[in-house]
Amino acid sequence: MLAILVLIQGFVSAWEGLRYHSYVLSTLREERIERPWPRVTVVVPCKGVDHELEENLKAVIRQDSPAHEIIFVSAREDDPAQEICRKLQAELPLLPIQCLVAGTSDQRGEKVNNLLEAVRKADLSTEVFVFADSDAKPSQSWLRELVSPLDTQGPPVGATTGYRWYFPEFGNPSGVLRSAWNAGIATLLGPHDRNFCWGGSTAIRRETFERVRVGDYWQHSISDDYSMTQALKDAHLSIRFVPQCLLPSRGRTTWREVVQWSTRQLIITRVYSNKLWKLAAVSQSVFALTVLLGSALLPREWGLFFSSGMSFSTSTARFGVLPVTAFLLAIFLLGFVRGFFRWLSVRSILPSHHENLDHFGWTYVFLPPLISLFSAYILWRSALTNRVEWRDRVYKLMSSQEVKVLR
Repeated sequence: MLAILVLIQGFVSAWEGLRYHSYVLSTLREERIERPWPRVTVVVPCKGVDHELEENLKAVIRQDSPAHEIIFVSAREDDPAQEICRKLQAELPLLPIQCLVAGTSDQRGEKVNNLLEAVRKADLSTEVFVFADSDAKPSQSWLRELVSPLDTQGPPVGATTGYRWYFPEFGNPSGVLRSAWNAGIATLLGPHDRNFCWGGSTAIRRETFERVRVGDYWQHSISDDYSMTQALKDAHLSIRFVPQCLLPSRGRTTWREVVQWSTRQLIITRVYSNKLWKLAAVSQSVFALTVLLGSALLPREWGLFFSSGMSFSTSTARFGVLPVTAFLLAIFLLGFVRGFFRWLSVRSILPSHHENLDHFGWTYVFLPPLISLFSAYILWRSALTNRVEWRDRVYKLMSSQEVKVLR
């Protein structure tokens, strides 16, 4: 029964991989209809000096469809990121760049508090808010691609979103794990109604932002992403994933940092999207249990096979006598199919990164089963606590509407 459940899950996963690839290709072929460019405010919360921070912020500034206003915001005046933000402001005096200090709050996460302050200080004529992260580097067309679908014909789009893709660095195996694990989340987005906003690349009309009361959802939240997603879902508005806004992110990491980071993501998921967390916990636990049990049975199965005196040529004709082996090969093959389409999709979206994608392509194609085992471990680890450490701040998540700042 476990094997049947995992095989069904594997076929669905492979189908989703093909569907994701088809969606990416069709979206990349779409022709944009030129419309009047709205007044856009881009908000980038900053803390500390991320890898290539200055280059990332310059990429936000140098868009082929310029923003009406760019706001860099930090919690503290003495944050090292402020020095870089003010340097860019001084070098580009003709551009409307604000460098804000939001302070801290004991009622919400630091990043959310930064965003609320930026929205309050944004130009009153702003028509569209765009939110970006400081540790990802957008392409020159990123802003145009992200904002344009808000004005398409058909059912209204509540918000548009992209996601990040971690590019591993050579000689950093923990970075390979982070990239492979994150890739599974990136490809959850697609042509369906289960999309979520990612705070590092989201656009929303100001009128929509105010009408669905995103600011109210943020008041006692640590997660800008999930809270905005919930506000839009409560208002029955769609979230459109824009593949062109998959942003490259680089930087080395350690094993400890990967475990802490992935655990934090799933603790936040458990608090803010409990149904999704439960679904993932059940599916990944069933997968892990089945694979581990199957692996434990392999020596016995092959021992019986060889003790029967069956020749190798006969075994190929009667492969059914090795059901556990056949099952494990099948799920690895299904994981390979999804991983292959995932890899092809990202190669289509980010053609300038082919060298890295080709070098590390094996991680996305061959590691999905092992990543599922890692996910099962992280999911159950995330079930043990509501305490989250994020950028030197410590929070206790009481519920999706209440957070305590411990440090």
